[in-house]
Amino acid sequence: PITEEAKIWLETLQYENGPPQEVDVGISPEQFRLITRKCNPRTAASPSGFGYVVWKANGRSDLGCRVHSRMMSIPFEKGFAPQRWKKCIEIMLEKEAGSPMIHRLRIIVLLEADFNLALRTIWMHRLFRRAEMANFVDEQWGNRKKKKAIDCLTMKLLTCESCRIMRTNAALMAMDAAACYDRILTYLSNMSERKYGLPKTACITKSSAVFEMER
Repeated sequence: PITEEAKIWLETLQYENGPPQEVDVGISPEQFRLITRKCNPRTAASPSGFGYVVWKANGRSDLGCRVHSRMMSIPFEKGFAPQRWKKCIEIMLEKEAGSPMIHRLRIIVLLEADFNLALRTIWMHRLFRRAEMANFVDEQWGNRKKKKAIDCLTMKLLTCESCRIMRTNAALMAMDAAACYDRILTYLSNMSERKYGLPKTACITKSSAVFEMER
């Protein structure tokens, strides 16, 4: 049996008015040209050696845009992950320069550059925008356009000062969990993404890459 909280959470994942229109997972040549134009060629990535500079160079070629945009789209349309996408490099960075203590190191994962560009295009630019239009509340500030950290901090400060001056009881809840992205369960995130129209094939591609990732 599941808990009452789990039942409520599962109910929030149900379709509201039937299955939504599926998010487009295809990448056109023009979109490929645009996303490669914006990427920084000096950004570290790609265990295979095909870094951002390679894809940026291909983005300047009409033939390169046509070929590689199609090659980036096929895995998400058919539901598989290429072997090259299943390899990554884990790097530990110092949070404080000159302090390499183990508890003060940040771990980042370097994915294949084209895989990372595809994820950013489909998830952040399309799926996230779909979810934001549906039922994001104004109080959610993370990863949202026209939402600045300094504004959120100012509102919190003014709220606390107002409660202090007015002698009003108040309670604050911080939802910024430590390493929260590391705690996202893939199969549960798939359910949430399906609610907002992500095709099943794209969920399979992401899950295959995550579960079979070689480090």
